[in-house]
Amino acid sequence: MPPIDSRQNNLYIVNSTDKGFKEAWQSFQADYPMYSCRYQLPVLEFHKMISDKVIDKSFVIRNSDTSLGICPLVFEESEGNLQGSIHNGQCLSIPLFHPELSVKQTRALENVVFDEIKARMVKNNVNRIFVKADVMSVGFENIEDQMLARFGALDISSQHHIMDLTLNKEKFWQQIRHSSKSIINKGLKTYEFNVYDKENFSKEIGNRHAELHHKTAGRITRPLATFDKMYSWVEKDCGLMFEQLFNNQVVQMIFIALGKGVAVGASAADDPDFNVEVPLTHAMNYFIFQETKRRGLIYYDVGETAFRSNLHKIYTEEELNINYFKRGFGYKSFPLKKWVWFENKKEEIKYFKERLQIYKKSLLE
Repeated sequence: MPPIDSRQNNLYIVNSTDKGFKEAWQSFQADYPMYSCRYQLPVLEFHKMISDKVIDKSFVIRNSDTSLGICPLVFEESEGNLQGSIHNGQCLSIPLFHPELSVKQTRALENVVFDEIKARMVKNNVNRIFVKADVMSVGFENIEDQMLARFGALDISSQHHIMDLTLNKEKFWQQIRHSSKSIINKGLKTYEFNVYDKENFSKEIGNRHAELHHKTAGRITRPLATFDKMYSWVEKDCGLMFEQLFNNQVVQMIFIALGKGVAVGASAADDPDFNVEVPLTHAMNYFIFQETKRRGLIYYDVGETAFRSNLHKIYTEEELNINYFKRGFGYKSFPLKKWVWFENKKEEIKYFKERLQIYKKSLLE
């Protein structure tokens, strides 16, 4: 590959509203080795549907013939104000840059992109932005060396567990908590499993998941159109549906999202009326790991696995129990870097006051 021209006077931006945006974004993805599902445009569109009053300011930075970087940038309403986040306050994914750029080129491009982010924040009266980076997307060796930290953002990081799907059978099995192994073996003998991709997925299967989701929650938790939007990922090769049965009765369904080389759970539902004698999800997870491994995925992101609440994130007792369960998959925790960048110190003080009130309330309940 010839040297990449990243001189500032040769750069231009393709906005999310521009005609060539999708092609420019996907061109970058073709060159980038691995990324989480949150960089998939269909997934980004889904998360925007969940939020109130959304302004999409995502962009691609290019030279004459190469997409050099992508920047997911969405402003959504929170308590009457716009902030940089997505899906009701979740962090945006950090900008990615072309893997063939030198360190010096990348640093220069980060400066350009960050200045552009700030300009778009000012134009839309946005005073804070939440961003995260995962090890699969930015590289295990680079996770602590990211642009938001360099530009003075507040670190609000967490941790997550990852299953390495490339390991041989013995080492793969070692990634799983010892007490879970007998439950998995029993579950594999007790339940049947199906997987649906674009070759066999249907509207009927999607409806089955949506109805089970509503039954699990006891209500409709989000707009019905978002379910159809999520199911559309299957046709676009960024989603798979898994189904678990007992005596031909569907007892659990889990929808997973696919990035490039990376899978993660997106929506799970189980039948609350099913009398569980053998826990459902141990064996279901194992089946999903094996199936995604068979399909050539490299990592499965089990999800956040923090041990306790803190000023920046409050967990319910149920969520902490789920975190414990998740820590049983993957041999160690990895950093899930998160930052919030403030346009001024006044906004940072406001944020701490807001979070302190919420945290104090959680401790006293």
